[in-house]
Amino acid sequence: MAAELPDALASFIKEGGCTLQCEDGDWDLNIVPAEDSPFRKELPKSAVMIAENGCGDCLFLKKSPKGATGKSVFVFWHEEDRCEKFAPDITALLKTPTPTTASASIDHAAPTKIISLADLEKVVTDPKRGSYRTEVMRRFKAGSFGLEALPLLRKILNYDDIFLVLEAAECVAKLGVTAKDADDYEDLQNQLNIIGSKIWDPVLCRAQRRHRMS
Repeated sequence: MAAELPDALASFIKEGGCTLQCEDGDWDLNIVPAEDSPFRKELPKSAVMIAENGCGDCLFLKKSPKGATGKSVFVFWHEEDRCEKFAPDITALLKTPTPTTASASIDHAAPTKIISLADLEKVVTDPKRGSYRTEVMRRFKAGSFGLEALPLLRKILNYDDIFLVLEAAECVAKLGVTAKDADDYEDLQNQLNIIGSKIWDPVLCRAQRRHRMS
């Protein structure tokens, strides 16, 4: 895939770049063909997705009829369900990565990109979204929510992905005493107790961790 990228982007990645810092926030690099991306239904078939912002939007490059990847950057906005040109040249979005940028976690962008409950459910219930689901969970946790989120959070607590479960548990903890007003509060307590005593498959956990870091 790297050979198909514009030289400037390929060099940026080789030097440790992992985030595009734009005026509207950070975009985390995720280089995949459109047909293999979570946005395969929204992007042109010949496109190459290059980044996501954790809010259901993505940046992508188009290919010419001869198969060459263009330098113009396009964006898919999920709330408006449309695509448009984002930048005339990928070079305009690239900055020399510093140690902080290269190793930054997605938490740095979380406070500026709040996820709605509807968007959370759309992403986190789709296993094809992979590690992107954990990112969305973190950004949802950074926002404000109430008991309306509890049914979905309890559903996530039953997942086999330890990272998603931990994020869901922290979301429940954020509800605090408000959770006591839930009709099924005792069931919630029992569910949390069971999860707290669960022995996770170490092989599965390592695989999930590798997937998140890839």
